[in-house]
Amino acid sequence: MDDDPPECKEKYRGIRPANIYILVTSAAAVVVAILVPLVGAVVDNTRFRKSVAAGSKAILAAISLVQTSLNRDNWFIMTVLQVPAIAMYMTHILASSAYLPETSDEQAQLNHAGSYSTMYLFGEFPTYL
Repeated sequence: MDDDPPECKEKYRGIRPANIYILVTSAAAVVVAILVPLVGAVVDNTRFRKSVAAGSKAILAAISLVQTSLNRDNWFIMTVLQVPAIAMYMTHILASSAYLPETSDEQAQLNHAGSYSTMYLFGEFPTYL
């Protein structure tokens, strides 16, 4: 008996189901490649580091909340929402990493805070990693 699922040869909106992951990650990579230098310039040259981190986190949380209503009728929209979710995740990491050195002058405290921040991020959004 063959346990492999049958291959889907059909297309939805011109896309094969097997190619959706590649398409979403490629689109997100392009968006991130455009967005991160712009956000980096704002974070490095303005006083809005904390605002950028908080705003990107809020948008990511809102997208994640919307995506909890995934079903067979709205899966395509939820898939498209992955692109801004990945972009906001990367924006949040960038902004919060730039904000971290301002929290202390002591290297040991920065290492401690950085490790806990990384553990928090990995534990909170494992699907975006």
